[in-house]
Amino acid sequence: LSSIDILEVHDYKGADVADPFPYRFTDADELKKPIMTGEAGINLDTGITQQERADAFREKMNVFFQKGGDVYLIWSYRDANASVSGGWDFVYTDPLVGVIQQILQ
Repeated sequence: LSSIDILEVHDYKGADVADPFPYRFTDADELKKPIMTGEAGINLDTGITQQERADAFREKMNVFFQKGGDVYLIWSYRDANASVSGGWDFVYTDPLVGVIQQILQ
């Protein structure tokens, strides 16, 4: 499909699902298009800690990039006021920031 530039998925399936859309990589390969996670979120209001969320995202991103994923965006970084969107947000002091930095290296 020449009118499709990129395949996008959203992942809000929680901390216990490392590979929430394995079939989408097949779609991307068959269409010869990049794939991105345009939104991924793990809500702290489910009772997990910030460190557990960071560890879950490390696993999710590792699986995503090992399978050939191209872009992974996490919902939602805030410079301050992390409670604006409830437990979805993270700030610069969250352990998730360190995980992101590690993935980028």
